[in-house]
Amino acid sequence: MQGEVTGTATPKIHLSENADYGGASKELYGHVKLVDTMPETPEPSSDNTDKNNTTVPGLAASPYLVFNYVKASKIKVNAIDA
Repeated sequence: MQGEVTGTATPKIHLSENADYGGASKELYGHVKLVDTMPETPEPSSDNTDKNNTTVPGLAASPYLVFNYVKASKIKVNAIDA
């Protein structure tokens, strides 16, 4: 890949009423942030209906997070069965 990019990137919330991509709200759908570790208590889902709201929390488990949780669950189950 070649070339140069200049300018200013403006973050934009991409909320939609169509379930085209991961949800960040109970009523609207938008981009989510992948996380490798889940916060102790994540923020609850939003009832946001304002498509211009840029503070809608949206977290999604990364494949790494899922792998670690499955692995930890197997270790706990095996300890109980032993």
